[in-house]
Amino acid sequence: MPEFSAIMFDMDGVLADTEPLKGLAHVMAIATLGYVAHLDQYAEVMGQPSEQVRLHLLNSVGAEAVDPEYYQSLFRRYYTALINTQLKPMPGAIELVEMLARAFRIAVVSSSDRHAIDITLDRLQIIQLIDVIVSSEDVSQEKPSPEPYVLAAVRLRARNCRSVVFEDTEAGIQSAIGAGSRVIAVRHKFNRHHDFSDADLEVENLLQWEQIKQFLEDSSPKGS
Repeated sequence: MPEFSAIMFDMDGVLADTEPLKGLAHVMAIATLGYVAHLDQYAEVMGQPSEQVRLHLLNSVGAEAVDPEYYQSLFRRYYTALINTQLKPMPGAIELVEMLARAFRIAVVSSSDRHAIDITLDRLQIIQLIDVIVSSEDVSQEKPSPEPYVLAAVRLRARNCRSVVFEDTEAGIQSAIGAGSRVIAVRHKFNRHHDFSDADLEVENLLQWEQIKQFLEDSSPKGS
């Protein structure tokens, strides 16, 4: 597989089955404020910058005046508790990272904060395989801006080589493409409405190793 020297993973919904937990943490935070929200409302904005997610959810229940820092503290408390008790890897994720780490440098590029990333990767027991982590705190603009993946490439010293990104949202795909990477999109129940037409490959899960392997071995640019 000589064409690529770096692999980058989004975390939530790609490596870790955390999108349902994120949605539930938002529902619980909003319930603490005295309002009722639903997981479907989170799914509508999954993958967008964290501020937009928060505003969408609070606006949808009529709680626009809530202090952002207070809301974030509630969300973080519930989300951390859920990670510690209910975290599961996405199907095939651990095995794929272990396999690819033998041949490539590995980055995790996530819109989560560093605290949540470290806890998640540690509990999945793959943090030792990750060479670079880029969190929401490392960038001035979150996905769909290319900044997160550009920064990861610089830190990986992969700026002038090809890289492959595993993503599960439209925003993440656009971010990776803008940074010059090829993209494998991963489907799950929370992203069925996302448009993955710009991805180079779409898979139902990371157990589709033969398709992923063939893609990595194919050195031809998209559309050639």
